[in-house]
Amino acid sequence: MRRPLGLSLLLVLFLAQLRIAGAYSQAASFPVSGVFLQKDVFVPNLLPTLTVSRATGPISIDANLDDAAWRSAAAAGNFSEVFPGDQTKPPIGIRALITYDEAHLYVAFVIED
Repeated sequence: MRRPLGLSLLLVLFLAQLRIAGAYSQAASFPVSGVFLQKDVFVPNLLPTLTVSRATGPISIDANLDDAAWRSAAAAGNFSEVFPGDQTKPPIGIRALITYDEAHLYVAFVIED
């Protein structure tokens, strides 16, 4: 099945954004998706990785992230700013959840002000 170019381009741009703006600390404190983070310490990561797995169940597009599939989705967080700062912690919390099924790629953003 051929995927639309727009979806592929969006995924490439999103992954490029993760590569540029993702951040985490390697100081061991507690594990999150195979990465060890230290609470209240912000250290930018210039080459983040994310392993996305198939959805564990159906996802309802309803603005609620309480489906089982969202709870097991890959999570990207601890993003950094590149403007107006240089790899600095943003003033808001940003987290992205990513999963897929046989027909769709699902991306959810949780923004905390």
